[in-house]
Amino acid sequence: MPEIVDILDIVQMGQKSFVLLSPNSLYTGGGGQPSDRGRLLQGNTEGLISSVQLFDREFGWEIPQDTGFQIGQATLYRDELYHWEISQQHTAQHVFSGWAEKLFGWKSDGFAIQDNMSKIELLEASDNFSCYQEIERHTLETILKDIPVVITESKGDPSLRKPTQKETVRVVEIPGVDKCGCGGTHVCATGQLGGFSILQIERKNKNAVRVWFAAGFRLGNIAKGYMEWEQKLKKWLSGDVEERLQSLLNESEHHQKLERWFWKQLADLIPLGEKTIEWDNLPVTLPSMKILASLLSKKGLSCTLVNEEQYFVLAGENADERLETLKKQGASGGGRGIITGKLH
Repeated sequence: MPEIVDILDIVQMGQKSFVLLSPNSLYTGGGGQPSDRGRLLQGNTEGLISSVQLFDREFGWEIPQDTGFQIGQATLYRDELYHWEISQQHTAQHVFSGWAEKLFGWKSDGFAIQDNMSKIELLEASDNFSCYQEIERHTLETILKDIPVVITESKGDPSLRKPTQKETVRVVEIPGVDKCGCGGTHVCATGQLGGFSILQIERKNKNAVRVWFAAGFRLGNIAKGYMEWEQKLKKWLSGDVEERLQSLLNESEHHQKLERWFWKQLADLIPLGEKTIEWDNLPVTLPSMKILASLLSKKGLSCTLVNEEQYFVLAGENADERLETLKKQGASGGGRGIITGKLH
């Protein structure tokens, strides 16, 4: 639904333009959730508004430059599909986090809704995949039960999943599943999530596991993307697949032989008596530099090779000492015999 707003100010910052708007329905972002999106109309002027930046406690919405907006009244249209998609992800996180703690005592941290998937980090979580399958099953059962999502305000409630120091807290509760302070947007009942799936599980560090997931509209778009990718792959592999793959392997082997021959010719051109080779800004890849370094080492030469992307290869005498010198200058890397890394 359109809403009438006032453009209070227009701010230029570098190459970006922002409009400051009167109070409206757009969510400004926070708590791992991105800001809403929308369209702003003023007469014949129209522009998309998306991310926000804080200006002296006012939120400025980014607009395309040179759109012609002026201070005064305008019409705002919120992108309702995007708002709903993000609300589905945030509500799914509450359900998932609630069950992770109820079933296994895993506390959640580091939630974020990103462009394609969402992530939640579970503290002291196990690597046992069956545990995550059980959390996923309980999440799907909660969706089927269509439990209302209740929004209230609370003062000093000790039953919240995450403790808070705020005097008054906006509480999001899914009865029997989760109760947590949260300022984000959510669907009205769990049935509106439509679906949920864990997409990837990875260990972040010894204390936390990162779980990637998607729900609702977003899950459908991911499935559609994979189907389109599969169709393209099938089309590309149509015909005699084994023959085409063997041809690609033969071509790759030929290129590798040609590359080794080229680097050997170059190594053989180095004058007798040279002990150290230092070449910068080479227009070659890191694997190519490793091949060259190996050939130079066989000739008893030390080398420091750096390509255009600032990746380096060290080989020969004192390579470890040269690496330590580079690390003091901000480089990273390591290895044995042939050392690789990046300068910055």
